[in-house]
Amino acid sequence: MHKKLDQGRRDDLWAWLYMTVEFMAGKLIWRNDEDKVIEKKKEKIGSKLLAKCPQEMYMVYDHIRSLEFESKPNYPMLRRQLDRVCARLDFHEAQPYDWEKGGYYYEYFTKKSDTEKDLTEKDIKV
Repeated sequence: MHKKLDQGRRDDLWAWLYMTVEFMAGKLIWRNDEDKVIEKKKEKIGSKLLAKCPQEMYMVYDHIRSLEFESKPNYPMLRRQLDRVCARLDFHEAQPYDWEKGGYYYEYFTKKSDTEKDLTEKDIKV
């Protein structure tokens, strides 16, 4: 429950959209705001929220905004929009994540810093 209200599929999609926007844009526009300010911004965000996101996300936003509590989301349409973003940006589902072997930052994630070293049993005091 959020604010003592039941949550539905629409609310799950809002949470997913905010998380996705944060991944795409780097941060949400209300990141350091107080709760009251956040609620007002959420009511009027649209183009500001999605400013750094692919254009397909506007259709996703509009669809989520149109949903009522009991509404069944159009999941196939949402998937098509994400597929379009991925195709346009040349992303493929089979691509490894950044931290996986073959991923863009794999070497960064596996490189040990100067202060790191392999621990031996001598280093671990039980």
